[in-house]
Amino acid sequence: MNPLTDIRKQIDRLDSEILTKIEERLEYCRLASQHKDQIFDPQREEQVRKLWFDQAAELHLSPSFANDLLSLILTESKRMQSEVTTEE
Repeated sequence: MNPLTDIRKQIDRLDSEILTKIEERLEYCRLASQHKDQIFDPQREEQVRKLWFDQAAELHLSPSFANDLLSLILTESKRMQSEVTTEE
């Protein structure tokens, strides 16, 4: 098989794992929303951002990339949690 094809298969596998982990994270956020009075917790968000930035630095990832990705995930988490809260 072509080396590029093999590499792309691995990238596709990793993409699938990333999406699966994001869905798993959102499910835990959904569960957490059942135990919270409000969706937005600034202290928790700051804690998560620090963890992300520290890990991104260790992995030599761009801080702006980590920030953008986390912001997307947090936005989706809040949207999903607001839907769960509205349904109750």
